[in-house]
Amino acid sequence: MSYCRLFTAVGLLVVLSGFTSTADADAGAAKKKTHPARGLVVDVATDGSSITIKVHPHKRNAPAPATPPAAVEKKFRLDKETKIVFVSGKKGEREFKPATFADVHKGEHVVVVFRGSQSDLADRVAFVKHNKKQ
Repeated sequence: MSYCRLFTAVGLLVVLSGFTSTADADAGAAKKKTHPARGLVVDVATDGSSITIKVHPHKRNAPAPATPPAAVEKKFRLDKETKIVFVSGKKGEREFKPATFADVHKGEHVVVVFRGSQSDLADRVAFVKHNKKQ
């Protein structure tokens, strides 16, 4: 009788440990997200297939380095499903207005949101319109 209880307890522990390790692996995969790229437009393809932006890498909550990191140019592909919008207003009061690829110009401030796990395909390109205080 005591062997039966022992085997039941050990079996239960093995089964429960299997469930917890799977749940931890799924939670770790869900935490990994890609952050949007922010920067200035450097180049625009004439056929509307891609844009190149200058991205300044930074890490949040990290001490400032003695020399700032160099800007990196990244090229992003655009397709028919890519949404292009103008964004204005303060946080919580943002206004989104539709735009077209013809509105993309060199020197614009943009935020590029990736499609899924593809870091070179843009899902949304948002032009940031800063309100100048005078």
